[in-house]
Amino acid sequence: MSLRYKIFLGAGLTMILVVGLLSLRLAVDSLTRADAERRRIGNLVFHVVQEWISDQKVLGTGSGGAEMWVEVSRRLSRSDLFRSWIIVDFPRTPLAWSTELDDLDAARADPEFHRVFDSREVLVAGSRVYVPLYLPDSDEYVVLRNDIRHLTVSESSLVDSIKSDLGILGLGTLLLLLILYVLLNSLVVRPLEALSEASGRIAAGDYTHEIPELGRADELSRLVDGFNAMLRNIRDYHGTLQARIEEASEKIRETQRRLVVAQRLSATGTLAAGIAHEINNPLGGMINAARTLARPDLDAERRVVYLELIVEGLNRIAETVKQVLQFTPRQPQARPIEIRPIVDRAVALVQHRVEHHGIQLANDVPADLPLIFAEPQELQQVFVNLLINAADAIGERPGAIRIFTESRPGELVIAFRDDGCGMDESEVERAFDLFFTTKPAGVGTGLGLAVVANIVQNHGGKVEIESTKGVGTTLRLSLPVMRPGVEPPTLPLEAPGPRADPPAAEGRGAPEART
Repeated sequence: MSLRYKIFLGAGLTMILVVGLLSLRLAVDSLTRADAERRRIGNLVFHVVQEWISDQKVLGTGSGGAEMWVEVSRRLSRSDLFRSWIIVDFPRTPLAWSTELDDLDAARADPEFHRVFDSREVLVAGSRVYVPLYLPDSDEYVVLRNDIRHLTVSESSLVDSIKSDLGILGLGTLLLLLILYVLLNSLVVRPLEALSEASGRIAAGDYTHEIPELGRADELSRLVDGFNAMLRNIRDYHGTLQARIEEASEKIRETQRRLVVAQRLSATGTLAAGIAHEINNPLGGMINAARTLARPDLDAERRVVYLELIVEGLNRIAETVKQVLQFTPRQPQARPIEIRPIVDRAVALVQHRVEHHGIQLANDVPADLPLIFAEPQELQQVFVNLLINAADAIGERPGAIRIFTESRPGELVIAFRDDGCGMDESEVERAFDLFFTTKPAGVGTGLGLAVVANIVQNHGGKVEIESTKGVGTTLRLSLPVMRPGVEPPTLPLEAPGPRADPPAAEGRGAPEART
């Protein structure tokens, strides 16, 4: 039901209630006035007749004599105040009566006479009045019954009067309702409907529909003006909002890309010491072998041995460089991959670091795992970050790191467990916050787990942490497996940075760096 009809219905019900109450009040007042009028007439009858009976000089006869009642009858008959009257004594014997009285016996048997004889008061019952009359010079009294219907307003006239008043009230109510309907419809309902329609358009994304001005100086006019001003502000703001959103989104994407690159550089710097050790060891042996080969007194058999040492050292350096190049940023491309080779490459990159600190690293990832849709370099960075974090958590003391998998429906879960320092609940809650780190100042950047979580979420997975202070930490990466008929996730993999090709094949020279 619309607002217009609700207001009209409410006003109609209110007016009907008011008319009903007024009608009831009118009926009660009319009945009260009629009863008061009958009582006034009864008192008038009493005083008039009692004065006649008490005036012996006027009557000229003795108290209670037949001549007195004849004179009383004559006077009553000549007065318009009396109709169908009868006077009876205590035994209800008729003393005088009107010629208009049809049934004398029925009249004298009227039960109301008893009430008047008992109460000795004027009694009004319907259209009749019963008056006690005291006889002069005597304790006796008689009762006069008089019909006063001709002196009062008839019931039909009273009903007609009430009907007439009700008709006037009804017409007035209808006219008032019509006026209320017209005024409310034009002054209130239509502006509110326009506001409702405009609000619906705004909710649907249409900011062009303004409400016509009312041209008044009331509250609704000010409301419409304020609504139009708000709509113009929203329209102006919405015009630039999309551009601002795109600008902010691009800044966020750029920040994420920079964080990924920064974390990758941080991880590469962490590996620098191990890489330098892997290169310096064979390089020192190669230098000594080359110096020995420069001696003129070196026999041919020893030359072969030293040449083999140089070749072995070069192969070792080439393998180290190959592993580093596999970690360098490239133009990413998500594709179906096996997870075990990526884990192996990450383990190879941190192998020297963990062995140098006496940490045992166990790779228990099986080779027959289901395929996942991912970008290999991104996942390799995730695994390297987690292994470096695990090694840092163990520190200089002996410890162990284990990589294993768990079975979940539709997911491939890879877990990294260490027996390092662990984290308390508050540290676990903030583990993925940017720039939060439990490492000493100058050691950690606070980007590792944040980048890990970002990459895993972009692959449609999630990261879970289970850690106990002083016991160790387990991080589980849940990645969706590839299933027939299911579209792989769209990865926002845009990692700008230096690009390097894999090492050249043997005999084709060194790799050429590009930007």
